[in-house]
Amino acid sequence: MSLTDLDVANLVNGIYAYPGDPAIAWDHFDSGASDDDVYWAVKIVNGVSVVVFRGSTTAEDWERDAETAFWVDRDLGEVHLGFLQGMKDVWQEVGPTLKAGAWVSSGHSLGAARAQILAALGVVAACPPAAVVVLGEPRPCFAKMAGILAAYPNRSYRNRDSDGHDLVTDLPPYLPPAFPYVHGGYSRPLIDISQSPSDPNDWSPFRYHHMPLYQAAVSKLNPMPTI
Repeated sequence: MSLTDLDVANLVNGIYAYPGDPAIAWDHFDSGASDDDVYWAVKIVNGVSVVVFRGSTTAEDWERDAETAFWVDRDLGEVHLGFLQGMKDVWQEVGPTLKAGAWVSSGHSLGAARAQILAALGVVAACPPAAVVVLGEPRPCFAKMAGILAAYPNRSYRNRDSDGHDLVTDLPPYLPPAFPYVHGGYSRPLIDISQSPSDPNDWSPFRYHHMPLYQAAVSKLNPMPTI
């Protein structure tokens, strides 16, 4: 199957529908406006369903990002409460359309955390993804959920250069024993890629986090087969 991480990054960038970018003809699209406030879509590429989650753009998104509590889920263990909200509903909607080993979970920022959670829900439901490919991922869970994902390909990209890195990937902070948050693929290091901010005078906390920077950074790599 011909699918690369750049293909996935292009889809993740595309779900933001930036002005001037070509529109993507999604095979399934859900803005979440009428139910769970989770913004996601599916694009089928060469028989592989790529599930894509958008990052934060709305007040509801930012409120969920700012949540400090975790929820102890019966199947997944401790999961960031804001990232988990709505994800069981998404799985109920998309899960029946997926085939084990023939789908990819992906997203950026809040969407990256959600992609890890969806992948774990798929594993629990005996419908694991072929891979998880995420960009600018905050830490969504404790060790149990990450352990559920440990046996499956999981690549989490972090943008950085000699002056700094994407600070969102450091959140929520790893603070054991009370809050030992980890990335979904914590048994593997984050993959550092580099695209410097377009404005050298931009020193905002999110200057390395923007999705177009991630898309540009992934495009510099040798093609990485997703599956």
